[in-house]
Amino acid sequence: MNNPLAQLNDIHEISTVTWWPLGWGWWALIALLIIAITVSILVSRKRKRDQWVWRQCCQTLQTPQNSMGDITTVLKLACRRYLSDANNSDAKALHTLTGKAWLVYLNNQLQEPLRASEQHVEALALNMYRQTDAQHVEQYQQFALTWLHHACPRRPNYV
Repeated sequence: MNNPLAQLNDIHEISTVTWWPLGWGWWALIALLIIAITVSILVSRKRKRDQWVWRQCCQTLQTPQNSMGDITTVLKLACRRYLSDANNSDAKALHTLTGKAWLVYLNNQLQEPLRASEQHVEALALNMYRQTDAQHVEQYQQFALTWLHHACPRRPNYV
């Protein structure tokens, strides 16, 4: 009689599975990690740049030697920087605003309790292009700092 066990082949051990080449799931995970790291680097660089521009504007406005024109220049630079990123229609019209229209534009961006009164805006507009005393410059400086701290379109929240 034939022994059925004699017909069986020997059991061979399976060779160990190597880690290389990687499976497609690992490649997808590596790609996602690279994308996440790249995006986080780009976002942090943009935040740092925004933070630098905002802080420079605040530092410039806090120097006592500013004139009304210097303050307006700093505010327009801040608006150009933050509004140009948003491709906002205000960015295009911003360059043509002067005097009272400029001040009304800034004032309208502030929340209601922080807005300057109509008389205050009118007084600032009257003194904007004149040789003014330190009191008017100080009032405009405070108005500009209030706008930067509370209404700047892309004011960094983490500053």
